[in-house]
Amino acid sequence: VAALKAAGKVAVGQRLTASGGTTNPASSISYQWLVGGRVAGAGSAYVLKPADFGKAVAVRSTAKRAGYVTRVTTANVGKVAAGTFAVKGKAKITGKAKVGKKLKVKPGKAAGARVRYQWLKNGKAIKGAKGKTLKLKKSFKGKKISVKVTYTKVGYKTVTQKTKAVKVKKK
Repeated sequence: VAALKAAGKVAVGQRLTASGGTTNPASSISYQWLVGGRVAGAGSAYVLKPADFGKAVAVRSTAKRAGYVTRVTTANVGKVAAGTFAVKGKAKITGKAKVGKKLKVKPGKAAGARVRYQWLKNGKAIKGAKGKTLKLKKSFKGKKISVKVTYTKVGYKTVTQKTKAVKVKKK
């Protein structure tokens, strides 16, 4: 009997592949993927989904051959960790950094991610400044303004970027 095993990183978005669970003499083999104790897929490969995050994964093999007892084997694979995703490009500030004007933040591209903003003055959060734009007040004169941009997706690690700071000039 070849031992049943799964290869691959146990994290959202990753592909797991099953092998083994076969018998001698050779038999036909089928695989099922179990997530949280329930059947989630069939076949020798399974891609972990955001809904699988935090749940236990196992693979089950069923070996069949005419005239022989069917052999079912299950192997625990592990608990599904948060996946990672990429953000294309860096977030940046556009507009004139002058008192009375508005600055706008342009985020990087991250398919399916929720994007949140926190404007910063000299590296400290500006209370209530969480939109895509910021109107520059007199009190911002001479200060460095930047934005912390946070990208979130269910089942994935959060990605954070900080824009380059711009110095606010008077009118």
